Amino acid sequence: LPAEFIIGVLASPMLWAIVQQTQPASSGIYSVCARFFSNISYSLYLFHLPIAYFVSGLINSPWHPFTYNLKDISVFLGTDIFIVLVVYFLWRTFEARTDHIRAVVFKEEMRISTAD
Repeated sequence: LPAEFIIGVLASPMLWAIVQQTQPASSGIYSVCARFFSNISYSLYLFHLPIAYFVSGLINSPWHPFTYNLKDISVFLGTDIFIVLVVYFLWRTFEARTDHIRAVVFKEEMRISTAD
């Protein structure tokens, strides 16, 4: 059987079980991971593909298809972890302070408009 079919068959019950959960998540690994990835989701969306292309060009040059062996799977997982770490750094640098910056800017804007 093709690997994609096996992954689909294994992922389907997991997705069904997740959809059936209606109560809030208790504090635990799922809650921590969900909060982390929801915080960085826009940065992850924005930066993951350019970083993946860059890292893939560095690692996989000259290009060759990945095979299903321990070395290639380790490289793939390492690349994924690296991408998440870089995106987290970018999120902390730019996006994490957006609410604070917005409050300062609007407070200054309000101060200027009330002075007129």
